[in-house]
Amino acid sequence: MTDAPIWTFRQAPHSDIRTKAKHTMTTARDIVTAHVEAALKEAAELQIPTDVLGRVMFEQVLRMWRETRSHEDIKSELLAAVEHLDPDEDFMFMRP
Repeated sequence: MTDAPIWTFRQAPHSDIRTKAKHTMTTARDIVTAHVEAALKEAAELQIPTDVLGRVMFEQVLRMWRETRSHEDIKSELLAAVEHLDPDEDFMFMRP
């Protein structure tokens, strides 16, 4: 019998991001952006279309939201995003 582990896992190319996140990234946007960029790079290397990757990410966002938000709240969030899909459109907001 050898001392080698029974299971071996491929090290993800973005594995160092988690270490960096603890030391230099300060916002949720910073953390997510780094992971998305790493996922896009890995998907490109594996020839996975960005549309497919985006759908899987969207599924994960919905999963996270369902854990803490109502269906109506999620629906409102999605409708607001749909209303502002045009990047050339001014984004209207109300000041508190």
